[in-house]
Amino acid sequence: MSQLGRRWEEGAPIRVLIANLPGAFGRAVVELVREQADMQLAGPVNGNIDTLLAAAKGTDVIIVGASQVAPLPAICTHLLGEFTDLRIIILGAGDEAVAKLYWLGLRRQEQHVGPLNLLLTSIRNAHRLDPLE
Repeated sequence: MSQLGRRWEEGAPIRVLIANLPGAFGRAVVELVREQADMQLAGPVNGNIDTLLAAAKGTDVIIVGASQVAPLPAICTHLLGEFTDLRIIILGAGDEAVAKLYWLGLRRQEQHVGPLNLLLTSIRNAHRLDPLE
């Protein structure tokens, strides 16, 4: 089954991969995702190679830690080129702890996700994006 077919499968959990989120913050995000009945943790990983290998096993949304949300980190450009149906939420360090969502679908889109406390809502919204819109 294609990734797109899997994405829209009724009742299928959202497969979330967490990449490059260090320390206590990373552990907190992992636990937050684990506690969600509609999400399946594809694993926390560190490093670009491990991120690519984990994404290849099937992931709907990847949360990537970065020092800044723009410009798009190189690993994300590679992921979007390889997995065109993937949604990437980039969490940037800083006072506002904001995130941005990137996805290709049929065209590249960038959306401001908002404050970090809306992370779960952002994951669910990213998963629901229709590539035909």
